[in-house]
Order: sequence, then C-alpha cells, then structure tokens
Amino acid sequence: MKTMTTTGKSTCKVVDVDALERDDVDFDAACAASVASVVVPAPMVPLDQKFDSTNSQVTISSDVDDGTALHLQPPPDGGYGWVCVLASFLVHVVTVGVQAEYGVFQQAYKQTPEFGNVSNLGIAFVGSVNAAMLGLGSIPSGRMADRYGYRLMLVIGGMIQMAGLLLASLAQTYWQLLLCNGFITGLGICIAYFPALSIIAQWFEKKRGVAIGIAVSGSGLGGLALAPLTRAMISSLGWRWALRITAFMAGLVILFAAAIMRVRYRAPKKLAGGASSVVRDPLFWRLYGLGLFCSMGYYVPFFFMPAFAANNGLSASTGALLIGLLNGASAVGRLAMGFSADILGPTNTLVACITISTLSVLAFWPFATTFPAMLAFVLLYGLAIGGFISLLPSVIAGFYIKTGHLATITGMIYSSMFVGNLSGTPIAGAMMDHFSTRDAAGNLDVNFIPVIYFTGGLAVIGTFFAISIRYTRPGGWRTRI
Repeated sequence: MKTMTTTGKSTCKVVDVDALERDDVDFDAACAASVASVVVPAPMVPLDQKFDSTNSQVTISSDVDDGTALHLQPPPDGGYGWVCVLASFLVHVVTVGVQAEYGVFQQAYKQTPEFGNVSNLGIAFVGSVNAAMLGLGSIPSGRMADRYGYRLMLVIGGMIQMAGLLLASLAQTYWQLLLCNGFITGLGICIAYFPALSIIAQWFEKKRGVAIGIAVSGSGLGGLALAPLTRAMISSLGWRWALRITAFMAGLVILFAAAIMRVRYRAPKKLAGGASSVVRDPLFWRLYGLGLFCSMGYYVPFFFMPAFAANNGLSASTGALLIGLLNGASAVGRLAMGFSADILGPTNTLVACITISTLSVLAFWPFATTFPAMLAFVLLYGLAIGGFISLLPSVIAGFYIKTGHLATITGMIYSSMFVGNLSGTPIAGAMMDHFSTRDAAGNLDVNFIPVIYFTGGLAVIGTFFAISIRYTRPGGWRTRI
C-alpha cells in the first residue's frame, strides 16, 4: 500500500507502507526520503512528549536523526500475528519452562555422589543464577533484538542454551555445574526470551492481553509437561541424559520458532531522548520495584515444593507432580488473566493477581501439610502468580509501546529480576539449612515457616508497588487501566 499525505503547504513523497513493514527494510533509511513532515496513523512518540490515544493522526518530523519511530499502521490484532504468538509460545515452553522445572533437577543433584554434599543453598544457587541471567542480560538482549533483529537473536540464544545444558550433563564438580547449568544456560535463555516476549506487541493492541497470555502460558505448560517427564527420564536414564535430551529439544524448538516468526517493523536506531528519558520517569522505577520484589519470591515455591513435600512424608514423584501442577496452574492463570486484562485492564488485573498470590502464600502455605492441602496451595498460587508473568509485559507495552524500543525498555525493567532471582531462592535455601534439625535416628527435619513468611513478605511489598502503578493513571477501580 502506498500513501501520500499533505500537511499545510508541505507535501510528502509517496511512502510504500507495505515495504516498510518487511524485515529487510530499514525503518530510518526508508523514511529519510520523505520531506519535512508526514501525517501517519498511531505514531510512536518520545517519552517526553504527550500522545493523545484518541487521535489517530499526529504530525511528526521525518528527521530520522532525532530517534522518533514512525508506527505506520496500527497492529492488525490478528492475521499472521497468531503465528508469531505460536512462535513465542514455543520459545516460552523450552526457556522459562525449563527454568521452572529446575526443582526436579535440584532434588536429583542432591542424590548424586558428585553434588550430594553441596548445601541446599549451593544447589539452589545454580537455579537462581540461571533465572537471574534473565535479568542480568536483559538490557543488552533487548537492545540487540531491536538493533539486529528478533529472529537472529532467537537462533543465537537457542544455540547457547543448548550448549549450556549439554555441557552441564558432563559436569563433575560443583563449579562446572554452576557455570554450565547456571550462567551459560541462563544466558542463552535470556537472549532468546526478549525477542519472543516483545514480538506480540507489534501485532496486537486491543487483543494484546490475551495474545501475551497465550504466549507466556507456554512456560507454565512447559513446566507442567517437563517436570514429570524429566523425573521419569532421571529415573530411567539418569540426570545426565535427561539434560542432554532437554538440550536438543530446546534447540530444535527455538530454531523452528525463529523460522516462523515475522517482524512487522524495525526500531529506530536511537531511543528518543536516550535511556535517560526512561530512567527519569517515576513510573519506570515503580515497575522496576515491582519486578525486583516479586521475582525474589516468585521461584521459591517452584524450587522448594519437592523438598517441602518430602519433609511432610510424600515421595519424590509426588513432589515432581506438585511442581508440574504448579506450572500447569500458572499456565492457566497466564491465559485467563490475559483475557481478563482485555476486559478489566492489564494494570487492574495485575494488582488483583499479586494480591491473591500474596494471600495464598501467607494464609494457605503454612498449613499445607497434606497432599490435598498442598494441591490446593499450588493451584491457587499458580493461577495467581501466572498473571504476574503474563501481565507485566502487557503493562509495560501499554506505557512504552510508542517509543519504538519496547524490547530495550522491557529489558531495562526486567534487569530488576537479576537481583531478585539471584538472591531470593538462595536466601530461602540458607534459611532451610539454618532451621534444619536431625532427630535421634538421624532423620532430617526442616522448619519451612521462616521460608514461607520470607516469601510472603516479599509479595506484600510487590503488592504495594503494583497498587502505586495503578494510581499513576486517573480513575477509580472501575476504570479500565
């Protein structure tokens, strides 16, 4: 489609809109051919400028050096976008889904001669480093996705993740396990994750909540399927071959996802106003605080539910089942909360989800000492906390999509999770070690109450941050935000 527009006495050259949406066309170079100003629908604007969402046309300068991104057409809310949702879903299955099942590997590592003498803190630290890499590498990962292309970064991330898992299967010492299963695998997941997360906002606006919900539900469904499957592979083949099979599966799935993904437009070369324009925004720091405190407590039930179940007399297979059901409930929550966000607003729904997850930890988990009670807790917590995973990127997109650098800004906010993921579960593991006792027969007994209230306290702080984000926009609770 070609368009010609006029603004006052200035006339623009013909712009091939369809060409600008192809991956192989540079946004800035294509727009440089136009004259002083253009009128385009639904533009992206710098953070320091106000944008009236009720006005479908805004006159902006075509000077591409100022970093302003031109969003030439509104998202189609469908079409090939659903294929991109599928691609993102598959990436979530084999990246965050693999992270979420680490509790199964953690229990297996403690039963091996190589790592049996490593403390709970040490074993949990491997999984924490893996998850923390999502935050540590988030800023460069998001920036590289905007600069070099989503599909290329998907392929690179998938290959690094596969290499990390394969190397971890050869580990003989703790530092080798930490390096390979922690740092290298986590780095690959980080590089692949942000392109898969950010692509949805390019294709959806009105249906963004449900589209992101479907995509990120892949991590929950991945954990649901992978946890019992991994437990079975460890029992029959050993933990080393379980890691190798997981590695090849992740690599192949991510390559397929990269092959079917399509980018509608490329980001401008420069972020309007620079990164300082983002960090000067108070909303940015509220979102940052939300990510920090929620991520600190997020993985504690995922990592320690098998140990909690074993401490209350249940088998290892039952613990793996609970992890699978926790991931499954999280997947359902991500999808359901995505639908709710399109009706009630993503920020409203996010506040409700975090509040419910907080109550589930403080009011249900301390008393869940039987399998039915544990089942009730993991289902409630999973449903609620799944909303945090699906709604946070939707909330970020709602505030920052019009900058043209969504992957970069999402990465900046997700960098908060580096500290959260790196510190939360190791602190919980240290608490387990500190409050563990042995009876006269030598049986280990762990007091999980300090761990539970530590997790709940973090969730309370996260709830306050979520409420503060809600009130950055005017309107009561009935207002869709």
